[in-house]
Amino acid sequence: MAFLIYPCGCKFELQDSSLKDDIVVDDKLKEYPAIKLDFNNIDKDCKDTWNLISEGNTTGVFQVETRLGSIWCKKIQPHNIDELSLIIALIRPGCLESYMEDGKNLTHHCCERKHGREDVVYLNDTMKEILKDTYGILTYQEEAILLASKVAGMNLQQADSLRKAIGKKDTELMSKLEKEFVEGCKNTGVVTEEQGKEIFETIRASQRYQFNRCLALDTTVEVYKDYKYIIKPIKDIKIGDSLTCPGYYSDTKRSVSSDSIRWHELTNVVNIFDNGKQFISTISLSKIDDKSLRKEIDCTINHRFLCSDNVIRPVKNLDIGNILICKDGNYIIDSLWLDHTKAPTINIEVDHPRHLYYANGITTSNSHSISYAMVGYYTAYCKTHFPLQFYTSYLRGAIWKQKPLEEIKTLVNDAKKQDIYVLPPDIRNLKEEFYIENKNIRFGISEIKNIGTSAVETILRHLQSVVEKLEKPITEWKWTEFLVFCSQDINNSAYEALISCGACDCFGIGRRRMIYELKIYNMLSPGERKWIQDNFKEIKGDTLVDILQFCGKVKKEGGGCHNQGRADKLLKLKGELETPPHSTLDNVLTIAQDEEKYLGIALTVSKVDGRADAEKATHTIKDFIGCRDKYGILAVEVGEIKIIHTKKGKNPGQEMAFVNISDNSGSIDGAVCFPNVFAENGELLYEANTLLMQVERNTTQEGFIINKLWQI
Repeated sequence: MAFLIYPCGCKFELQDSSLKDDIVVDDKLKEYPAIKLDFNNIDKDCKDTWNLISEGNTTGVFQVETRLGSIWCKKIQPHNIDELSLIIALIRPGCLESYMEDGKNLTHHCCERKHGREDVVYLNDTMKEILKDTYGILTYQEEAILLASKVAGMNLQQADSLRKAIGKKDTELMSKLEKEFVEGCKNTGVVTEEQGKEIFETIRASQRYQFNRCLALDTTVEVYKDYKYIIKPIKDIKIGDSLTCPGYYSDTKRSVSSDSIRWHELTNVVNIFDNGKQFISTISLSKIDDKSLRKEIDCTINHRFLCSDNVIRPVKNLDIGNILICKDGNYIIDSLWLDHTKAPTINIEVDHPRHLYYANGITTSNSHSISYAMVGYYTAYCKTHFPLQFYTSYLRGAIWKQKPLEEIKTLVNDAKKQDIYVLPPDIRNLKEEFYIENKNIRFGISEIKNIGTSAVETILRHLQSVVEKLEKPITEWKWTEFLVFCSQDINNSAYEALISCGACDCFGIGRRRMIYELKIYNMLSPGERKWIQDNFKEIKGDTLVDILQFCGKVKKEGGGCHNQGRADKLLKLKGELETPPHSTLDNVLTIAQDEEKYLGIALTVSKVDGRADAEKATHTIKDFIGCRDKYGILAVEVGEIKIIHTKKGKNPGQEMAFVNISDNSGSIDGAVCFPNVFAENGELLYEANTLLMQVERNTTQEGFIINKLWQI
């Protein structure tokens, strides 16, 4: 038995049993062997994985992939699942927007306490036992129930009633329960009456930052009890009930359906959260193979469902036409009515590995912060150990995001930080989706704009037929072979897209030149093009000029033209190739614009590279991030901008901005433009503009500050 061994100590058994020696991962390793990977047995304490998270390198890491998640991972420095779970809870609006008397929010206090910069004071040992893992800050509903039980002496039924009352914001019932809680505190003697009141207010306030993924009370689930299946409304479910859920199916499949779910299993309810009135969205579906069969479900916009591509998505990321997996087959979304009313809601947690169960017959998912943290760790683990596969998978999944192009840009720029480059498609090795090539990633043909699904199939099929006709692989083709044998069988807009995005760069001819030659070649008659194909092997020379010279004679003279008029036309076109009426040389700006047009992002160059004043930059983004210089001048393209109003300072209410910037080496998210600079230069900050920026390293906040701007 041999293993692939990483520097961090993680090791994986090799699939090839004939290999007897261990393989060590280092810079010399050129090809990774196939391994056996079992997520149930991976090291949960991998130092490299936790370092990646603590460095804020969290793009693609579940639940902390946002800039906010990155910032707080760097600040809190999690090194176990519980700490990552705490961050996931702390970066929700409730904790961020709950301020203490000193003006700092709960998230900030928790960070300070973790690092010993602020004392954690507990009322007594009981409070310490319950809240020690969250540094004295009430974060989870389980903690609220334990406080009610151990501090106020409430039984589980009373504690659950308290939780429900808080969620429903029932003022009358809250007053009654507050009296019971405080009276219970007096009876147990664990805390004083005044302290009991203070604790109760903390419990009341904590509900503002509980999870908000829930279903309407009239949602039904299927319960197995006394050897029978019973349909019950979700509001009548109790902890310990067994619900029907999807059985086994392969997690490695690109898509699933009800047919691939081989049986239905049972999952147990482990938690119930009454979340009171929430804004409700309605999803209406019809069965794909029988439109008369319909389903509908009411839920919050963050509630999640299993889609046919085996991805679990929240309602906010769904759209009409998406397919959901249901107990009796695949259903398509006919309509989405988002946040149209407020209604009482409930949230249940089950022990299914993917937290799946059937609600109104639809496969839905929910889980608690610990489960989210576990998935977050898995994704970070993959990013650490298998970055090529990680980025390839996420790029393939970008299509399902609300803003696919923004997602691709983010992933491409993040991959550069690990010296992984996403390259344009290559006509010599076209695949439909993103794929790994050596130690980089290539775009797939289906990601090119102007090339639809049918065009993809046509292109791949035709390329294979030409390979057989020419009796040589595409890797040995010349530009003229691709032009002569493919240009008439591939849609013209798709053909131009292939050239413009860089898929034909392998031929060693400029993109504008290829587009120009394509237009010239399209001026030939079908008969002339057919004659060129039939006599291609007889043509001496490798250029289109040679081809037109060979064909530009009448047939009786050995050419391909029907009459002298056509022969003269071809010779004229030959002259236009030799002395074009305009430049056919590529320029950086055109390349960048074309790549953005067809791929959504400039890959081989940046718009900045085409600006003369860009040479005044002192650093690239990648160099500046990696060095210790306090100041740098960067030539950048402006990305997404978030404008906010200041809440503090001498003049609250002023505009400032967080700006995403990029160049061909990488990107910086959320560079800060303070009010004084924004007031003077705000008109320059718009998406796709190219600027010189003087940037300062913010050593206290681990970010970057924009000090000056110049148009380039």
